[in-house]
Amino acid sequence: MKKSIALFGFILIVFHSFSITQFTLKGRVDSVSSGNAVLTYMVFTDNQFKTKEYSSEIKQGQFQFVGELKEPINAELKIGEIRITLYIEPAKMELFIPKSKPNNFVLKGSNIQREVELYLQDSKDIYDESVRISDQRQKINQKLETTSKTDPNYRKLMEESKLLSLRQDSVFALVVKKRITYLKSQPNSFQPVVDKSIVMLLKFQMITGDSARVLFNNLAEQVRLSTSGRETDLYIKTKESKNIVVGKVAPDFYTPDVNGKMVRLSDFREKKYVLLDFWASWCVPCIKGIPHIKALYTKYHDKGLEIIGITKDESKEDWLSALKKHDISHWYQVSSVRDLQKASQGYIDPENISEKYPTGAIPQYILIDKAGKIIGKWEGYSDENEKELDEILKENFGE
Repeated sequence: MKKSIALFGFILIVFHSFSITQFTLKGRVDSVSSGNAVLTYMVFTDNQFKTKEYSSEIKQGQFQFVGELKEPINAELKIGEIRITLYIEPAKMELFIPKSKPNNFVLKGSNIQREVELYLQDSKDIYDESVRISDQRQKINQKLETTSKTDPNYRKLMEESKLLSLRQDSVFALVVKKRITYLKSQPNSFQPVVDKSIVMLLKFQMITGDSARVLFNNLAEQVRLSTSGRETDLYIKTKESKNIVVGKVAPDFYTPDVNGKMVRLSDFREKKYVLLDFWASWCVPCIKGIPHIKALYTKYHDKGLEIIGITKDESKEDWLSALKKHDISHWYQVSSVRDLQKASQGYIDPENISEKYPTGAIPQYILIDKAGKIIGKWEGYSDENEKELDEILKENFGE
């Protein structure tokens, strides 16, 4: 159901050139007479993401926010236990939140919010069809759980479930096709980034990272460089693989290790094979793979293999603790970001390893030969991956 809601929640937004940079949001909440309303959203400025937060005292159910805003954005409003997401823009807006169903709020003055509602209304029939199919599948699956495989009805129920699944896939495919067609035809629209259409298509594996990049690059520069645009760009990077595929030269990096000593990947060229190990202290599969990495280091280090552990930890304390606990300080240990403190504040450093090596799931292992080319790449921990890595090293180093 969540998948259906996310996909059918895509909206149609037409780009408007905003000449003003101030917004006013007057609100009235039906169920609260006092307290505070808090509005938050993200902006990108000075090469970093920053959270903007406004607080307004509620008097007799009314509140008001006035702030600076240069572009359409999605924001979150908190009032006690109420949490709603709304689309705001540089304009004068009025919001009403009903008592029984806060998510059925009415926001006037926001063109983006209006387009959200129009798109949802336009998609109601196909959305209802998806809900109907999901409900039917759920009922059938419940029956399957209590039906023996030897029961004559079991096979019939399985066939019904399969047909419904195919029907639902066709509905999703129709929506995706319609969505992509629209995105290609509206390069000036903020919609693909503000409502995270491209992100959702990627998240639910409806398009590839490369396809998402094509859609994103087709957008106008002012859209790509907006706060939501930069967020979308970063997400796409985690799904792209064009820079780290077997046969290509591994992107160079120059970053401090755990002790502050600088490590440059290209310094190993013509001298060493290098195995990059992307891991984190909280990653159970990563920790499970450590004994094998230790064995490889012991076996091949003297023959010309270097290992560089690249942590995804956001806390240096957790990182240091894991290095000590698992006794893995024998090889190079660096962070995926050059400055953990700045990264936690939202700074984006194009020289970060995380920018040059977008990784989704970890552990991830990348083997680089002496020429600097990637000769092997594995994602996740498995006996099969370990075996393939062993075979490549054996071919290059011998027993």
